[in-house]
Amino acid sequence: MKITKRQLSLLIEQYLLNEAVHDKVAAQLRITDPDKIEQLRIASEIPHRLQKPELIWIGNYFISPAGIQSKEKIEDIIASIKSLKQNRAAIERKGGSANLEDYSTPREIDVAVASARGYAHETQLNDQANIAYEDNNWILWVPHTREASCTIGRGTNWCTSIPGAGNNLFYNYVIGERAILFYLVKKNPTEGDSPETTHFSLGTVGGKIPFAKKEGEGGGSIVVDGANHGLTRQRFESLVGQDLADHLISLIENYANKGYQHPSSSKIFEMLRNPALYVVRCEVNLLM
Repeated sequence: MKITKRQLSLLIEQYLLNEAVHDKVAAQLRITDPDKIEQLRIASEIPHRLQKPELIWIGNYFISPAGIQSKEKIEDIIASIKSLKQNRAAIERKGGSANLEDYSTPREIDVAVASARGYAHETQLNDQANIAYEDNNWILWVPHTREASCTIGRGTNWCTSIPGAGNNLFYNYVIGERAILFYLVKKNPTEGDSPETTHFSLGTVGGKIPFAKKEGEGGGSIVVDGANHGLTRQRFESLVGQDLADHLISLIENYANKGYQHPSSSKIFEMLRNPALYVVRCEVNLLM
């Protein structure tokens, strides 16, 4: 393939332009670390093509205390910046800022984007959910918020994992029906695993888990597998093992009978004070 003089000139011009941008940013911010300069170069070139203000933001992050300690890949930082742009409207509807300069770290961006999309960021889960049980294979969550429910239940067909206010029934269950939802999640699923064997909603009403009486019943209730099929106690025991199943059922029902106010109540009062927190318009596949 022959390259014309014009094409060669454009290639050289584009190369020098990109080189100049990332080099100028590094010089402006007094960045001398060759690895950081290389990362700025990657961000400035195809396929990313970040502009100078974005490169300056990355450079400022590199020289901040958090950035100096961080070992994030430049591709992950770029993904956070692009995600901020893509979710601009949703963030602003939630009362947040879509201005890159208002964030100090990629994690701050990721938290804002997760919230705007109706999820809790992984760094927020411990504040929005309890771990009631954990071993090498399983973790049992008690979500306190709709956002935590969406995050923990991601990949399932549960109505409590849909990241949008209109169709998500999390608060309907925990407030309207006074249920407590427990999500058992497999920690290290294999490629062949399906939600039917990796996620289980083991909700309680009146301190008891209302298992389906027979297979095929109870779909869409609070005791289901990840595909939203009604779950019998027998099938649950066969999937996780009888000893673990018996232990978890006892633990869950004891937990549910403590007689305390459900942690979601505080979230309800917060939403009453600020209705904007309840409005989430999902702009992605609801069953992602």
